[in-house]
This record gives sequence, C-alpha cells and structure tokens, in this order.
Amino acid sequence: MSGKMMKRFVVASAIAACTFGAGYRAGAQATSQPAAPKPIAVINGHEINNERFDQLLMQVCGLRVFEEVLNWTIVQQACNQAGFQTDGDDFNKLVQAEYQHVLDTFGANGISEEDRPKFLQAILQRQGVSPVEFQMTMQQQAGLRALSKGHVDVTDEEVKQQFDSDYGDVAEARIITIRDTSPKDAFVTASKVREQIEKEKKDPSDVARDLKLPIQAVKIPRNAEGAKEFRDTAFQLKPGQLSASVLQNGMNFLIFLDKIDPAQPNVKFDSVKDKVRQEVSNAKQDAWMRNQLNYLRSQARVDVNDPVLAQQFAAVAAQMRAAQAAASQPATAPAK
Repeated sequence: MSGKMMKRFVVASAIAACTFGAGYRAGAQATSQPAAPKPIAVINGHEINNERFDQLLMQVCGLRVFEEVLNWTIVQQACNQAGFQTDGDDFNKLVQAEYQHVLDTFGANGISEEDRPKFLQAILQRQGVSPVEFQMTMQQQAGLRALSKGHVDVTDEEVKQQFDSDYGDVAEARIITIRDTSPKDAFVTASKVREQIEKEKKDPSDVARDLKLPIQAVKIPRNAEGAKEFRDTAFQLKPGQLSASVLQNGMNFLIFLDKIDPAQPNVKFDSVKDKVRQEVSNAKQDAWMRNQLNYLRSQARVDVNDPVLAQQFAAVAAQMRAAQAAASQPATAPAK
C-alpha cells in the first residue's frame, strides 16, 4: 500500500471508529463501513483507480522526487544539529538569495522584477525541472551554504590563477548529460541528440528539454586546471559544433561550443582582484557543498519500503558507489 493510500486508510479507519463508538453508546449494534475513496478521475465512464494511479506515479517519477526529498531531509537534519533553524525568516532570506544567484547565473540582471517570475519559469521549462523540485533544491543549497561557513579559505595564489583564467581565452559552451549508464543506451541517446542538433538544426537547449536531459551553460578557460577533458574538447571545436561523447566518472557528456571569447590583456589585476577573490570563494564553497552532500548521503541510513522505489534507489546507489570508486582510483599508465 502506498503512503498516500495508507493516509486515506488511517483517516477512514478513524472515522469508522468514531461512528462505531457513538452507535455503541446509544445501544445500537449496527456498524457502518467507511465510504470507498472516489476514483482519481472518470474518463468516458471508466474510473481511474487511486492506488493504480499512485503506482504509476511512483514508477514514472518516484525516484526523481525521492532523491530531492532525501537530499533536503539530510541537509535539514545537519542544519538542525549545527544549530541552524530551517523554518524561520533568516533561513527564508538564504533561500531567496539562492533564487537570486540562479537568476544572475542565467543573465537576469537586465530583467525587471515583475518579469523575473516568467524568466525563471522559462529556465525551469528548458531544464525540465518543476517549480516544486526547484524550491526543494534552493532550500537544500541554502542549508549547505549555511553549513559551509568557516570551511572555505582563499589564497592569493588561487586569486591570481583565477584572474589568468578569467581574462584569458574562454570557451562558452553547453554540456548535455547523458543519463544512461549502459553503453548501448548511452550511444542511442547520444545519437538522438546528435541527429537533432546536426541534421535537424535544433537548438541544444530545446533538444535537451525534449529528451529530458540535463544541460548546463559553462565558461571554460583555456588554462583551467580542472576538467581537463572538457577543456581540451571544447577548444578543439568550432562554434556551433557538437563534440563526441566525453566519459567522466562513468557518465557520458556532449559539449556544444557556442563561441570562444578572446583574452582581455587591458584588464589589470588590481582593478578586479576583489571580484576575482569572491569568484574563487564561491567556487570553493560550491565544491565544499557538493562534497558535504555526498558525505551526508554516505552516512545516512535510508530504508525504502516501496518495492518499486527500493529497486530504483538501490540501482542508483550502486552507480554512485561505482563512480566514487572509479574517481578514487589512481590514473593508469598508458600501455606502451
């Protein structure tokens, strides 16, 4: 029985108990049965059963929603243990700051306040994310950011390195994540993406939305130290070109190059060092937050009772363990 059906059962049982009790005190022996729940809908006279509908929801999007619930729950628990309350005005301000950060990331600086909700809605539609999922993610991010206080330090050397990255050549690209873990399925999905972008000339964001694939706009400096495969691949492309699949941590990615921004030799370090320092701090904070979430998940005891969800969740957990194990392995010397 699903959680939703269990709630209906408990409520119905309570009503039945009250009815029986009242009748007994009056001396009546007759009992009344709780009314059966109404169907979720009736289509051309055919009733859509509530329990069957719940089962379909669980199969189609149960895991996706459960992942959001899981992440927010363990972050909320960590915040409470650290003394951060997640149900007051102060925390709501942190959540609003996360909203603003997302809007700024997607270029909402020139958009009026009254038009920002529509702008945000368009972003969520392109990303294939519902408003409820987005709200939970913003709460999760706000909680992790609160936990990160005092855990992030920035050195002068890091600021100088970031300056060289910011004001040298930068590739502006969009990265599409292929979620399939089986090589065969990943190849099929990547082929669909490639055909729609290269042959049908569709915009990569529209393709990702239609195929329900995550897509992220990124700026990759030519001398970036991290994500070497992404960097090297992006700078080998021409604007408007889609890369071959890039394998990282057991997942496949496709890179679409939008343009190359040339270096800016006229910008002086002292004039932008404070801005760059904040950029480095934000990046290190985001990395700490990702690592902390992974740690919290690794320490959480999660008992999933629904059989369909339990099977899906076990598969994802196994994939995560495999990816973490692969990332921790030392690099293998190339064969001679």
